[in-house]
Amino acid sequence: PPPDALRDAWTRAFVDVMGRLADALAPRPLNEQRSWFHLHEASFHVARAEAERLGLDQDFAALTQSLAAYAQNTRDFKAAEAWYRKSLAIKEKQGDEHGAASTYHQLGRIAGLREQYEESGEWLIKAVVAFRRQRDAALTKQSVQTFMVLYHRATPAQQAKLRERWDQAGLGTFPEDPGPG
Repeated sequence: PPPDALRDAWTRAFVDVMGRLADALAPRPLNEQRSWFHLHEASFHVARAEAERLGLDQDFAALTQSLAAYAQNTRDFKAAEAWYRKSLAIKEKQGDEHGAASTYHQLGRIAGLREQYEESGEWLIKAVVAFRRQRDAALTKQSVQTFMVLYHRATPAQQAKLRERWDQAGLGTFPEDPGPG
């Protein structure tokens, strides 16, 4: 095979391995991520760039999401938000609504950690709507719970806006309301 084809074949294999590792690390807590990122962070960045060059969207998304999760776990919220927004663009381009909803949830968490409760609520409501459409009850519940934790941290004025956005999204009874019966 021509040298470029051989190089690309090896690069695809490298990207595949790094993408799988990144995908496995993304949901892990910091204590499980730290040593892997310490050893391989440069390789994650190289693999991400090569995945983009080769049009390997799945690996590119996994590597981007993993870099976002690590930045979030190390409390580098500005970098985490930037990585998550890049990941979201990929997921929306691919039509991956469930993956996008997971990213909405993470962006909501980051905004909440930055005490930006209205922005947090917007992201979390988007996550709830998308998870409901996907019929994922567990992640719908998790997003609602996160929304409510951040709702209770908000000022009364912010809470009023969050309730209004909840109603505008057509999500039904507000979670803390007991409802009928």
